[in-house]
Amino acid sequence: MEPRSTACAVFLIPELVLLVSAYLSSSDVAQCIRVCKDWSRQFETHLWTNFCPSVYFIDSLSFSPHMNAALSENSRHIRTFRPAYIEETLLQVLARGLLQQQDDTTEDPSTLCTNLWRIDLKQLIGEDYTPVPWHSHIVTLLCHNQRLTCVTVPLELLQIDVSTTAIAQLRHLRHLAIFSLDNEGTSREILLILEACLPLPELTKLHFFEMRVTWFQGDTTPDGSGPEAIIEEATITRFSHNSSAKKIKSLRLPSNGLGSFNPLPLLLLKSDLLDLDTCEIPGFSQDEDIREIELIVRERCPRLKHLRCPCFKYERQDGRAARAFIRGCTALQSFTSHMFSDYDAESIGEEGFYDDRDEFEPRLIISELLYRHDSTLEAVLSRCKKLTRFWVMCDSSGNSMGAITSTHISLSDWVCMELRELGLTLNLRPKDSELYLRMNRKEIADWSEDDHDAHVAYQQSMAITTKRVYTQIGRLEQLEELALQIDRSHETCQSESDYACNLTLYKGWLGEMAGLKNLKRLRIKADFWSAMGQAEVEFILEHWPLLNEIAFGCDLAHIYAAPHWQWLRIKRPQLCFASETQP
Repeated sequence: MEPRSTACAVFLIPELVLLVSAYLSSSDVAQCIRVCKDWSRQFETHLWTNFCPSVYFIDSLSFSPHMNAALSENSRHIRTFRPAYIEETLLQVLARGLLQQQDDTTEDPSTLCTNLWRIDLKQLIGEDYTPVPWHSHIVTLLCHNQRLTCVTVPLELLQIDVSTTAIAQLRHLRHLAIFSLDNEGTSREILLILEACLPLPELTKLHFFEMRVTWFQGDTTPDGSGPEAIIEEATITRFSHNSSAKKIKSLRLPSNGLGSFNPLPLLLLKSDLLDLDTCEIPGFSQDEDIREIELIVRERCPRLKHLRCPCFKYERQDGRAARAFIRGCTALQSFTSHMFSDYDAESIGEEGFYDDRDEFEPRLIISELLYRHDSTLEAVLSRCKKLTRFWVMCDSSGNSMGAITSTHISLSDWVCMELRELGLTLNLRPKDSELYLRMNRKEIADWSEDDHDAHVAYQQSMAITTKRVYTQIGRLEQLEELALQIDRSHETCQSESDYACNLTLYKGWLGEMAGLKNLKRLRIKADFWSAMGQAEVEFILEHWPLLNEIAFGCDLAHIYAAPHWQWLRIKRPQLCFASETQP
């Protein structure tokens, strides 16, 4: 009895319980609750801290009085609200007490949902929701949670007039992210948001994403305020009465049509509201001077380190703006893009699209990036000792941009031993190899003995090179996330099946990665799993003790049906399988 009573006594200290629970997942906290009544009382409140209700939980609210009462009783403990699904019953329970108190109905303030720090509805993107029924409840939560620091909500929330007023009262707000359920917004809505949030003294991240807006000359809010007046007034309000007010460090603006009028980017870049560390390259008006953009970035954004290139294809103006940002950055550390189409210098010349800069200056975004900030992608791995993230992942539609060959990334020893996240798109046998070009001119039946010998030697060379890649990965003892994709474009002469054995023990190089003791997430977007069997999952269980998620680029039904993956789930119940079929 003594050990149990001692353990219970230790967890009577609330500060200790709070510290321990910060390192536990929701399932871990649930296990603690089941230990004994004392632990249940101490840990139950922390089970509600990060409230991410599932579809099952939300559906249960409609017919389970017990579930309904539990949510009402514990809503005061919720700090993060991140639903995977929206149903009006859920929001009614959270907002009911707030509305009753607002109507002067007797309600115990200690039971109300008034302690939120974060509201995140971004998982609703792409879902078919009718926003009107539940938006009023979200607005109620915003109005009664003045300590909110992070808010991610749909643009359609502005259909309710008091929503921008509620946002304007969040004096502790640090991160505001706005998305649109139908990917479209109006300039009036954007101006209303800016009018509400730009004066907030703690706001450092302002993100609009998955949204396109069309601007017109003279667009204003209902009270007649245009973008220039709003930015000027926000600057005065933000800094005149608050010497400790912060500037916006991370910015992502709505996209606009190719070259169409867009007043926001230059107005914000020229203002005193920004001190950018991270930025998605915005779209500019067609008539904007690219040299001016470059100069403003260099002078007004000296600490800009992380650039994100928006997804665009065959839009010359966006490419010019991206190159202007790259040239203007003097401290660039990372460049990220989901996908974009770079320009071919020769085709641009043929179509007469040259700008009036030096004729010999690089015109491709990637070449501009490498020319200005590093020589090659693989050089980063062998030079940057303090690198913590290296992510080169292509989409699965055949676009090879960013794919790197095994030969390139195995030329030198990697020195980035502090790497935490690694994503690679591999091309084990590029078509530009000398042997491929020579062999491709002949039928296999016409090969000479020397041809066959050269082919065998090439195969052996590629095997050694590929093994070296996995050996290099295995040396990254601090690595927490590993993602592997393959080049599916016309730039490779291998198919997906040629990679199937890479993560096996007997025909591949899984054993080279036994040193990844801190690996938590494995994302295999190509078919590295079909050749894996019982020996491989036993290796995972033994050598990767912290692994808690494997994301497969296939339907999980194929994984659940395999007995060796079932065995691994039984042996490690906390391991989560996910499907990652998107880029």
